[in-house]
Amino acid sequence: LQEILQSRGKGVPEYRLLKQTGPDHDRQFTVGAYVTGSLSGTGMGKSKKKAGQEAAKAVLDKLGEDS
Repeated sequence: LQEILQSRGKGVPEYRLLKQTGPDHDRQFTVGAYVTGSLSGTGMGKSKKKAGQEAAKAVLDKLGEDS
């Protein structure tokens, strides 16, 4: 995602934790991927890393790129 955005002059994505839900032993994280300051995709996962990966995939889908 970073390479594609940079090649299009969009800079690098920023990932922010939007929400975490569930008990400590079964957390669910929601992460937003921001491109040029705007929320461009969100992802959910059992870890912040997985949620970030899903958010990146959502942005790639929006851009029409394969992940």
